[in-house]
Amino acid sequence: MNYKKINYILIIIFFALLFNITACAAPKAKIIAKVVDEETGNIIQGADVSIGFVYESSWGKYTMDKQKGKSDKEGLFTGSGVTRSNISPKAQKDGYYKSGVWMKGLLTHNKLLNRWEPYPCEVTIKLRRIKEPVPMFVKNVRIKIPEKNKPIGFDLEVGDWVSPYGKGKVSDLTVNYDGYAKSMTDYKDEMTLIFEKSSNGLLEYDNELYFYLAPLKNYHNLKSSLISTLDKDSEGGGFKVVKNYNSDQNYLFRVRTIENNNGDILSANYGYISNLACSDRDLIINYRFNPNNKSRSLEWNEVNLFDDKKKQENDYKKFREKYFANPEEK
Repeated sequence: MNYKKINYILIIIFFALLFNITACAAPKAKIIAKVVDEETGNIIQGADVSIGFVYESSWGKYTMDKQKGKSDKEGLFTGSGVTRSNISPKAQKDGYYKSGVWMKGLLTHNKLLNRWEPYPCEVTIKLRRIKEPVPMFVKNVRIKIPEKNKPIGFDLEVGDWVSPYGKGKVSDLTVNYDGYAKSMTDYKDEMTLIFEKSSNGLLEYDNELYFYLAPLKNYHNLKSSLISTLDKDSEGGGFKVVKNYNSDQNYLFRVRTIENNNGDILSANYGYISNLACSDRDLIINYRFNPNNKSRSLEWNEVNLFDDKKKQENDYKKFREKYFANPEEK
């Protein structure tokens, strides 16, 4: 028997199996997370950092290997693990909001070394300091617009149309709707938001931009439309949708403004909108409304003033416990 030939074949089989196992195994990754103050850029030492690596522990079953620790004097924490692609670095510090990093698109799979690159990958987690959060009226609304071609007021503090269409008292937003629905491919929804005073209105801002305090200028009215038209140039007919608004656009708003003779603002109510659209004659709006007309704060303490008093107290307690080491301190 040719033992040398057998050994040679066994060695080839061994390395083939090893290569196959390596190819099937989840790639490894190494993440260095740096924690900094979002506003100042200063390093944050002693933040609680977790880096989760999601991998397939058995057929069709996924498990997260979550590595935890504290950021060091350089603001750094390092974690490593195997994962198909899902990695979630997060951090939190007393007096700061919890934050993390979206890793999608940051890593490339090196198939030869079976690892995610860059290796290690450095990411920065920016923590936002808690300053002066306030309770707000928070509501996600989808409500039928009562009439066409007629300005109708909507009360943000009540969350309803003004009388006689609802329980509202103050016309914070005045909605004028025009539209029709002849078929699935022939319809129009057009909505204009009107503010009684030029000092009131909406202000667009980028989804990634955050304001502790609402700005004082550049608020305006808004006209949005969703119009379907037949598209004769499309293959086999069909239709296309033409719209001049983005329902993903965020807005700040100012309402109930009172000014002196010089145009200086004496009081106003501020808030922000995360979804604003008109569809099938429905007003769609998700908003947070600060009822304190002496405050421009947009920082929410997770207490919804639409809830009953007991729930408000419990939610505020949870907020303090979530973000502060000594929740009883004010």
